[in-house]
Amino acid sequence: MLDSLNECLQISGMLLDESQVKSIVDEIKQVIAASSSRKRERAERTKAEDFDAEESELIKEENEQEEEVFDQVGEILETLIKTFKASFLPFFDELSSYLTPMWGTDKTPEERRIAIYIKS
Repeated sequence: MLDSLNECLQISGMLLDESQVKSIVDEIKQVIAASSSRKRERAERTKAEDFDAEESELIKEENEQEEEVFDQVGEILETLIKTFKASFLPFFDELSSYLTPMWGTDKTPEERRIAIYIKS
């Protein structure tokens, strides 16, 4: 869905009004928050008594899928920035509180890479 959203933005981005961009930004914030929640859930699963190699492999696969989500979020934000330039800054400021924690040492290298990529 994120990939399709990015394609739509690339094609018709300039046709969006401010409220539509705000809705997209709000959804991106929800995606980031949900990802953090899933990450905490996976960390808790590793502490369970019945954690085994099979569960470890599942968590590894889920982490890889999560990294793909962050890649797609990064691509959407890149498209929004390229499309709206300076007029996107207020929205970007709004997202900063979600992106800055992604620089933490407890985050995956992929999360940090995307946060730095987006901020630069």
